[in-house]
Amino acid sequence: MKGLVFTFLFILSLSSLGFAQSARGKGSMTAEQRARQSTEVLTKQLNLTEQQTSELYKLQLEHAQKMDIIRSQRTQGQPVNSKERTALIIEHDARLNKLLTADQQKQYADYRRQQMERMRAKTGAGRKGARAADTLK
Repeated sequence: MKGLVFTFLFILSLSSLGFAQSARGKGSMTAEQRARQSTEVLTKQLNLTEQQTSELYKLQLEHAQKMDIIRSQRTQGQPVNSKERTALIIEHDARLNKLLTADQQKQYADYRRQQMERMRAKTGAGRKGARAADTLK
């Protein structure tokens, strides 16, 4: 009887583990998918040319892949280096701004500000979140 109960609990734990992984994976996208999606959004928001769109996709893909490396460190139990992450974001924004015209840079800054406000409202970020957002301006 004990063997049957143990077997049942073992199978139940394996099935719940599989369910948890599939639920977590359902909402995550690959670096390519994130790059494509963000490129589409920014192309519409900023009215980018075909050449700008092509360059933006390459930039977004590279950025998404670097961010995946940082995320994988977190899932492996390593502490996330927020300075490294912030530096990647600042570098990405600087490279992105080089692709844009002056008007598009203004539009992008407005878009980023709106995104930050939406994130703050969603997460209720305190002063620490405000400092990180100020760094990205």
